[in-house]
Amino acid sequence: MESKSHKRDQVIFYLSIGCVTYFSLLYLNNNYFKFDHVLIGVIHEMTMGPILGTVPILVFVSAKGFYAKQYQIISYSFFSLLISSITLTVLIVSFWKSFSS
Repeated sequence: MESKSHKRDQVIFYLSIGCVTYFSLLYLNNNYFKFDHVLIGVIHEMTMGPILGTVPILVFVSAKGFYAKQYQIISYSFFSLLISSITLTVLIVSFWKSFSS
């Protein structure tokens, strides 16, 4: 039987994967696919803000879970922290580049 914290860490891991997938699809659509359908634009505008705000929260919650697991490397907490941290770093760098030029 899975513990409650293990189930929570698993959900956070899948949310981190979902955020990476979302931003990867946005990048691919913006640079390669160039789909210009109204429905894609509506979904993009409705989900960008909440998902953008979710990434720092995921970093914090996964770091808290990683600390609670006593820094176990092979855990959902570690990998969700790694994925969320990389996603947050890429987002900050991309915003920094787009606003500085």
